[in-house]
Amino acid sequence: MKLKRFDGALALLVHFSLVLSFLPLTTFAQGQKGLRKPVEPKIEIQPQATSGSTNLFTFTGGGAATSNGDYVSASGGLSTYYSFFIEVPPSTAELNLDIFDADIGLGGAAEAAAGRDRARSGFDSSVTYSLRDPAGTVRPVAFTTGDTTNPALSDNAWLSIFRGNGRSVADNFGTVGFTNNDGTDNFTGNWIETDAGGAGAGSGNVQIAGSELRVSGNGNSLAREVDLASSGLNVSRAFLDFTFDTTGNLDNADQVAVEVSNNGGGAWTTLETFTNDSSGSRQYDISAYIASNTRIRFRTAGTTWTAGEFFDIDNLSINDGSGGAITPGHWELRVDMSGSGGDDINALGVRAHDGTPGAGGVELNMYAAGMLPLGVNNPASGTSSRSYTLFPYITSGCSCSKNDFDYDGNSGTVGSMSYSSRTSTFSQSFASASLSSDNAWSRGNITGWTSDQTSAEYGIWSANLSITSYISGGQNSNYTDWYMGNYAAAANPPAANPAANSFRIYLPNDSGAAPAKPHLSQNYIQMSGPNPIGVGQSGTMRVIVRFVNPTAFPVTFTAANPITANVPGSGAVFASVGSISQGSIVSQPALGGTGNVVWNPGSVAAGATVTMTYDVTVTPTSAGQRIPVTATPASGNGTRARYVDETGNTTQTAATYTFGPICEIAVTQGALNPALSAAPASISGRVFASAGRGLSNAIVTITSFDGTLRTARTNTFGMFAFKDVPTGSSYVIAVESRRYVFQPQVLNLDDSITGLEFAPLP
Repeated sequence: MKLKRFDGALALLVHFSLVLSFLPLTTFAQGQKGLRKPVEPKIEIQPQATSGSTNLFTFTGGGAATSNGDYVSASGGLSTYYSFFIEVPPSTAELNLDIFDADIGLGGAAEAAAGRDRARSGFDSSVTYSLRDPAGTVRPVAFTTGDTTNPALSDNAWLSIFRGNGRSVADNFGTVGFTNNDGTDNFTGNWIETDAGGAGAGSGNVQIAGSELRVSGNGNSLAREVDLASSGLNVSRAFLDFTFDTTGNLDNADQVAVEVSNNGGGAWTTLETFTNDSSGSRQYDISAYIASNTRIRFRTAGTTWTAGEFFDIDNLSINDGSGGAITPGHWELRVDMSGSGGDDINALGVRAHDGTPGAGGVELNMYAAGMLPLGVNNPASGTSSRSYTLFPYITSGCSCSKNDFDYDGNSGTVGSMSYSSRTSTFSQSFASASLSSDNAWSRGNITGWTSDQTSAEYGIWSANLSITSYISGGQNSNYTDWYMGNYAAAANPPAANPAANSFRIYLPNDSGAAPAKPHLSQNYIQMSGPNPIGVGQSGTMRVIVRFVNPTAFPVTFTAANPITANVPGSGAVFASVGSISQGSIVSQPALGGTGNVVWNPGSVAAGATVTMTYDVTVTPTSAGQRIPVTATPASGNGTRARYVDETGNTTQTAATYTFGPICEIAVTQGALNPALSAAPASISGRVFASAGRGLSNAIVTITSFDGTLRTARTNTFGMFAFKDVPTGSSYVIAVESRRYVFQPQVLNLDDSITGLEFAPLP
């Protein structure tokens, strides 16, 4: 069967009549009873993810008991670290990672009353911070330890732990010359040679031979200058790296000093002196010598150098420690207090940005993998509360669960939790009595956000969590660990952090809003047959699978990483493929058969939505029979999407994401099924500029299958609306602007659509 498809090309407005046979055949039954109306999420480009500096996370020293509220750090619990991941998209020019209040007790006892660090018996804990790039390589950071004295200037303040812009100067000595520049930037000048035995790079005691820098003899040197200040590489940290080896039996008196100067060679500091035969690599932190005229020098000394004795240097660079250009993918910050023998509270915040921790820039999402420590210190009198707004990424199952540890729910009113789905059409709350008791885990199931007709509320949810201290024999603080589990999560206690089958927890952007993340949905409408379907009768259901990419970057599917749906049998068999909006069908069942429908949409552009439809014949054999039209998550065949996420990193496991399996949709014998509506509808939404602001005076066009074109202009807030749009048809809606380019969208309309949004392509 020839598949019908729409490629999404901008030329559709010129030759729309040629596109008719390619448009999707189905519509969304948004107005049917029991269905939630699919609403596109608001697309906002924000420069950072941040916990803020008020609602701090509360990590506990590894010497504390689990009854103190931290199951991850405690030796009686998991005795391990917490992880935050930063999603770095392609072409990010700079990566900045900051920690708020990175010390433990530097501000003294007053910190506890201010809601920051707290000592239980005098500050005696420490924390280790580390950063790994997407390849798993540990990157040098500005500080690795937090305690009562370190890092300096960190108390009650944001402090940069890492800043990398990928800029460097380098010399790989690949050609015979003192002018090589192999980094992203150039040295200020050439190598400066001091060599009584020769002149130039091709001869003497200082020369380039065999693609290495070779030095020997006594009193010879080679120096080179670089501008590391804001006028040059603009780095906050600087590292000198090189590899080395020796030739010919060097001894103690044969010396090579590695030196640095921050005043153009006016004064030198020795970083290391090499003697004897050796080989290896070195990295020196020369951040203290950042200047507009920083110099490095290799200088020989000693009187026992003989012919054939050389010290060889290669792969030399001065860089910011980022390992070259900022690698797109998921960078990991680890916060580890498990090795600390103390029992203090280390209250801190985290944020990631691209150089400006405010408006503008490229969005950098940050999420916690698994558990987060939440808490509030005990006040001098009464009780104290802290509230958190966080964003679980709910991506699978028909249900999920909140999981909390040691909330002390048996000690009175200690807080609450409330959850809202992506479009806020579903919510569920947990009162204090539903939270965990002392030194125990509690699981609360969250159900009812899917239905047999539609499975669409996946994606970024909102979680509003409050935790309150209590009075029981005196003033008590309150701390907890919290995570979100999917339908397959094992019973608590968890065996690792992250717990198996747990969801990512995203931090707010700098305006406190949710990040934009892709989401998958499915629903069906009845196309033919009696409605409701009688026993022994057949009806045809059209399944609509929809993938939305609201981010500012494309995501990529392949034949090996596709969208997969399944016709499960047991009363449901494959009838036909209706349409795909882009890409290709990799495989499908035979007519009347069962199995997977595999779709490769290819690259899904920023702000784009792609759809696949196919038909399933349903035949009940008994009264009240429930027949899944798509496979259940528990079967292992539920509808799912596997793709390289918006970071574009094809080699990192974390960047190839599996969304799903999502909850099945099903037909029940004797129940009315959603069907097409003939009433006219309206379409409304908003067009955004590059920083999440509404774009005024943009032209929005909607083109019908017969070429009829309607236009509207956005108002001051970027809003637009079309009224009296015929239903039961497909439309192409596009935005024209002098300043921005927008991806057109295909709409399958059977009822009014609100909240449709357009974000500019990067």
